[in-house]
Amino acid sequence: MTYQPDGQGLRLTIEAVDAQGNPTKVDFGVIFDDGKSHPVTGIPGWDAQSFKVVNDSTAWTIRTKAGEVVQTLTSVLSTDGKTETMTFTAVNANGQQINNVVVREKQ
Repeated sequence: MTYQPDGQGLRLTIEAVDAQGNPTKVDFGVIFDDGKSHPVTGIPGWDAQSFKVVNDSTAWTIRTKAGEVVQTLTSVLSTDGKTETMTFTAVNANGQQINNVVVREKQ
């Protein structure tokens, strides 16, 4: 995952491997605190998202599909700036509730 400055926010690029072992790449803009939901393409699970900076270390994300909230995300950066903890609450394509925590360390 890489972040780059982009206008009013950031450009986020994610390169990963899916459950079938295929490489994937997602690239989208992140605009903070304008109160609007912005379109996202290339991600089947959601088609728009909005962001809010809570404080210097915490941000919220709300992701929607066809206007319905499908995922909320709280992202917290450690005081040393080296670890990000992301807590997800979502509903998958089958309507099942998903709760997940991801911890990432800067390399």
